[in-house]
Amino acid sequence: MKKATFCFVFLFATLCFLQPGHAGSSPFLSSNGNGALLAMISDTAREGVPLVRRAEGFNTTRGEILMSVFDLLGWGHELRVLQRICPGDPVACLSSGIRPSPPEPFFRSPRERITLEDVRLLQEWVSKCRASLIWDFSVAGQALQLKLHKEGIAMGSEAWEVRLEERLEESDGLRKMEGLSEAGWPAALRKTPDGFFDLIVGPYPSFLEASRAFAALPRIAGMHMAPPPFLPAPPPLFWAALVSENGFLPEVRLASEIGKSRATLSELAQAFEAEGGINGGFFSGPVPIGTLVINGIPFHQSYGDRSAVGLAPDRAPVFGNGAFELEMETEKGSFRLDRLNEFPLDGEISLVFERSPFPGPERAKSEGEKEIPVCVKVGTSVSIPPIPGRLIASGEPSRLSDLEPGSRVSLRTLWRDPSFQENSLVIQAGPAIVRNSQVNGESEAFKDSTRLERHPRSMVGWDGDSLWWIVVDGRDPSHSMGLTLEEAAGLAISLGLKEVLNLDGGGSSSLWWKDSLVSSPSGGSERPIPYAILFKAASDVFK
Repeated sequence: MKKATFCFVFLFATLCFLQPGHAGSSPFLSSNGNGALLAMISDTAREGVPLVRRAEGFNTTRGEILMSVFDLLGWGHELRVLQRICPGDPVACLSSGIRPSPPEPFFRSPRERITLEDVRLLQEWVSKCRASLIWDFSVAGQALQLKLHKEGIAMGSEAWEVRLEERLEESDGLRKMEGLSEAGWPAALRKTPDGFFDLIVGPYPSFLEASRAFAALPRIAGMHMAPPPFLPAPPPLFWAALVSENGFLPEVRLASEIGKSRATLSELAQAFEAEGGINGGFFSGPVPIGTLVINGIPFHQSYGDRSAVGLAPDRAPVFGNGAFELEMETEKGSFRLDRLNEFPLDGEISLVFERSPFPGPERAKSEGEKEIPVCVKVGTSVSIPPIPGRLIASGEPSRLSDLEPGSRVSLRTLWRDPSFQENSLVIQAGPAIVRNSQVNGESEAFKDSTRLERHPRSMVGWDGDSLWWIVVDGRDPSHSMGLTLEEAAGLAISLGLKEVLNLDGGGSSSLWWKDSLVSSPSGGSERPIPYAILFKAASDVFK
């Protein structure tokens, strides 16, 4: 029998054994003889202990295999982000902030060929990573600080293996494994608690691929397919944050400014040359849900008593009830306004700005509807010029019967919480998840599935000196599972935040830094949004 070197090591769903003799590979490592090595490493990550696999020489360096191991652990996204932020050596950039640290030889001489001793050290490190693997990183920009955090490794996937024989003596198992390996099969031995060995082939990333292997393998009585064991580990979590000092305010930019009803955060950040950006509050189609005030101008009416954040230059941010009522004053009196930049329902009156910030589909005027062009003065600030618009009343009798076309009117905002008065930017979202440094469990009429299940999250919080704009990735067992709202509140408090507002989450959650996203949107692509919160963008909504 040919002399062989037997090693203990790992296999995750990102590593694919497709056909006999053809091992797939990590995106960072070619399959030129290193498939068995990656399988050895992945066994430890999956099961917490190594399996016995055959390996004869390794055609890779310490740096290359460490990059592949990071990817197999579910840290490929972090490497891709750091390839932009630390293009010189993203692996060293990632490794330097990780606890526990990778083995020292991988830092000292990353270009040297990997040895069996290196593999053993990697296995020991990967075994420790199952219990706890944490990374924190920060980098300063011109106006913001970017903070990144990752913890945990990829969770168990839908892998399957073929179990050929069970309870073999070691010598018999090694002989049979050697024969299968020489034939090109990804064979391994798993030691049982009573000292025997089970002979397996795989694992494969799906039941279908395992069944193909099962059909092609020699028939052995009792052989069957089964999922491999996965040792439980904490779920993976990734979050990114933009931290801005008090007084440095973001800008809200609308998709309508670039000729769209909705646009991705990347499109808006690139269009307005933003250093950083994040998604904002909730929306339906091209229209926000809830209070939206931009540059002191109300753009949309409130949604119930949900919480909001209010920002103004040289003032601490305001967190509280974001509800207001809109009152229209004319020469002949005043009346309550039902909707802003939305068409009215029956019996309602709406104000729609002439250059509507939230363009929707064309619609026919309903029966009994009256429309009056007006010139609107907003609030008392002389810095806000009058805005052309239309008052639209639906239903009879019309409350606009005495108003002349072209009339000058004033729009007053009556806040439920007076603290929001004079804030230049107000965004209503909710719920408030932290108040006075304590977890707040008020539902604010959100569904239990929204609050109690793990999802991607976006939030804004205040630590007394700085605003934190945070995105938590989710719905991805190999990268980040997300958080419940209570877990998000716990994270915020651990960062020292005293007040925190939940923003729109799920597929909308996204965070931009300089030239690209640093978050990983659930579903694999960005969701278009009606507006974005951007930093280093000038505001000219009505120019």
